This record gives sequence, C-alpha cells and structure tokens, in this order.
Amino acid sequence: HKEYRRQRQMCIRDRDAASGGAPGHVRLGRTDRGHAPFRRSAGPRAFLTESAMFRIDLRRLILWISLLSVILVLAGGLHASYLVQRDLLLHNALEVNRVYASKLASATDTFLTDVRRYLAYSADVLADMEARPALMAEETRRQQEQLGHFNSSVVVSPQGKVIAVSSAYPELLGQQLTSDASKTAIRTKQPIISEPYQTSTGRWLILYSYPIFSRDYRYLGYICLLYTSPSPRDLSTS
Repeated sequence: HKEYRRQRQMCIRDRDAASGGAPGHVRLGRTDRGHAPFRRSAGPRAFLTESAMFRIDLRRLILWISLLSVILVLAGGLHASYLVQRDLLLHNALEVNRVYASKLASATDTFLTDVRRYLAYSADVLADMEARPALMAEETRRQQEQLGHFNSSVVVSPQGKVIAVSSAYPELLGQQLTSDASKTAIRTKQPIISEPYQTSTGRWLILYSYPIFSRDYRYLGYICLLYTSPSPRDLSTS
C-alpha cells in the first residue's frame, strides 16, 4: 500500500511538471473515485461586469426615450403652429372677401338706384310723348350717351312694339317684343330688372324698365335700358 501511494505521488509530480505546474501542486480534476470536478464561482468581478453592462443599456434606453420625447414635442408644436397659421389665413381671407363683397354689393345697389332714378326722370319727360313724338328719340339718345354701361335704350308701347330706339340698334325699331321680361313689364306696370335671358342671336340680355304714364295717369308703355353680352361669334373672333 505504501508503494502504491509513492508511485501515485510520483505520477502526479511528473504530470504537474509536464503541464508547467509547481511541484507539489495538486490540480483539481476528475478524481479516481469518479466525482465531478470542482468549479469556481464567477466571483464579484463578473457580477460587477454584468451590472456595468446593464447600466450602460439603461442609459441608452433613457437617452432614446428622451430624444423621442423631444421629437414628439417638436412635432406637436409644429402641427399646432400649422393649424393656427392656417386658421388665421383662412379667417383673414374670408374677412377680405366679406369686405370686398360688401363693397361690391353696396356699389351695385348704388348703381341700380341711380339707373332707376335716371329712368324715372326719362319716364316723366316722356309723359308728353303723345303730343311730342320727337321726345322719344331725344330721350333714348340722351340715355345712351349718359349711361355708357348699357348697349341701347328703347321705348316700348303698351302692345309691346318698339316705337323708339337709340342709334346703337336701329334694327329694333318697329319690332314686337315677345320676351317674358317685356310681358312682365307691361303686365305689372312697375319698374323691373329682368332675369338674364338668351335672345335668338345667342346673346344674353338684361332689361331695366320703368313705366311711362301720361299726365292724366294713362299707361303709355315703358322705357328700358338693355344690357347685352357679346355674341358667341364675337367671343370666338376676339
């Protein structure tokens, strides 16, 4: 038994010398009895390394969350600024359009009031046209020269026949007006502004009429101003 122990120690020393170990150093390994080798624990150094890695990842996570929060705040601020600027521009545009529409409506109302006043004066002058037929030609010419916005001035009898016309459309003299606007002016015997309607020549026409009464309040017809749009042929050649 002693001899066996001596040989075993010699074998261990030889093995340690071959592996570079110090003499007498016993390497831990698998024992002859078949027990598993002893494993050393990681120790505090490995635990600190894992904690440092965890802290580094946590810092990065906080950094990315902070950057994302800043980006979201900036995006929200830009979106809110866009909405405010858009609403402000829309409000300003609507206000400008409202003011312009109000001025345009006021100017149109003033213009139509002036036209009615001019026609009322002409109708009063033409109250004596039965005794003085020349007044009709003179008044239609004066209306056309005074009111340059209209194309022609005509005097229509109670039967709807043109009995006087300005020099712009002499071909209308003697014609029978059968439009709804002319019939309405004769039937109502009131000042009217007709709806735009299309003539046989393709032009759009608006009629501003005022009734004519004699000194003894007999209905003599009406005087009217005609506004016509350019014909399709004129528009195609312009």
